[in-house]
Amino acid sequence: MQAPKEWYLEGQIGFMPHNIYGNMPLGAEMHALLGMTLWPGELAWWYGAIVGKVVIAAFAPLTAVLVYAAGRRLMSPAAGLVAAIVYLSLPWIAHLSFTGLIEGVVAYYLFAAFYATLLWSREQRESCATVDETPSDTPNETIVSFKSDGLATVAGWMAGAAIACKYPSLLFVGFPIGLWVLFDRWAIHWRSAMLYTLLLVAACGLWFGKNVVLAGNPTYPLLYSAFGGETMTPEKHSQWKTAHAVPRDMSYSEDSPLARHSPSQLWNSMARVVYRNDWVSPLMMPLVVVGVFAVWGTRWAKLALVGIVYYFVTWWLLTHRLDRFWVPMLPLFALLCGGSIMWLPTRTWGWTVAGVCLFSLVYNFPFITSRAMGDNRFFVALDELRTESSAGPGDMQRTHRAHRWLNNHAARDETVLLVGEAQPFDFEMPVLYATCFDTSPLERLLR
Repeated sequence: MQAPKEWYLEGQIGFMPHNIYGNMPLGAEMHALLGMTLWPGELAWWYGAIVGKVVIAAFAPLTAVLVYAAGRRLMSPAAGLVAAIVYLSLPWIAHLSFTGLIEGVVAYYLFAAFYATLLWSREQRESCATVDETPSDTPNETIVSFKSDGLATVAGWMAGAAIACKYPSLLFVGFPIGLWVLFDRWAIHWRSAMLYTLLLVAACGLWFGKNVVLAGNPTYPLLYSAFGGETMTPEKHSQWKTAHAVPRDMSYSEDSPLARHSPSQLWNSMARVVYRNDWVSPLMMPLVVVGVFAVWGTRWAKLALVGIVYYFVTWWLLTHRLDRFWVPMLPLFALLCGGSIMWLPTRTWGWTVAGVCLFSLVYNFPFITSRAMGDNRFFVALDELRTESSAGPGDMQRTHRAHRWLNNHAARDETVLLVGEAQPFDFEMPVLYATCFDTSPLERLLR
């Protein structure tokens, strides 16, 4: 929330030479900037950030509603309900909502783009069937329905919204969905692909345009070798690449083709997705397996599996493999979980799946509301959370005691210099700071 805070206090969205992450697409964080703009008073930046965090957390139930709607349409109301319950009961989703991480927002946009494209594909099939039954002298343009165009635009907008939140969404969402729209059912759909692309660009293009104007690089700080970029140097670029490189398996030499893509790394990554992770529910994968067997004959299930495999392979091959980067594919897993209730068409099996879901909710609720998940002071006044004036040595504390001391003793017109620290959000006075990828303010002062 630091970038929206600085933009709000400066009265404009600008380039941040001291915060490299503040120059990336921040579509999800813009809810906070809107909250800051609308909130009255001198502390609007703080309360507006709370508004933004609440909106980001609200994407969890929004995604669950969308998963339910998809499950209801594609399978049955019971399957949709199971899918939604599984999604909401995942510790990953609670963790993202607690901490304000934006992968939950990207998950919503990814699933919305997938679902809209799936409905578009069905509409295209029905349109083709209508063409076969219509006299040949009828113009094709009257056959392609307005609904089909609308679904293509929705898919494009949702994919673009995902990219507006994070650069990697171009690879994870925008590109594969675009290929699907263009080549669906092995036919070329130029009209729908154009609509998809136009809405995608409309949703995220301004972020790239901003960086062209302010940084000289539409993908700043990425693609430095192609576009360069404001404040970036070869040394900083090398540092960035090293920090974000695919992890190395130290059992292989640096020049080995298996150094960064070894079988053991692949196994460990798959295990982290399936079970070896603090935020993975043990309920999800068994239900996914049962669900896949139950709905394997459907086209949407195969497409969902293709999407999951593509996402995982891309994440494993091309990224630095942070676990939260694969979280946006969880709605697809949840939808497949919903199919588990259709494995056996008996009331006993239905009640069994319902009992498992209920057990998951009961089991996970104490965990996701505990301190293990994060700050769980749900009933503490916001003013107290902001200042933590009564926090004791053993109490949970949101801010560092040095930050609280400065807020209580430093004048509001004085400036704080942070060295080796890049978490200045709670300071109520001007701050000089820099991330580890930017030039230290102390270095600039000593020159």
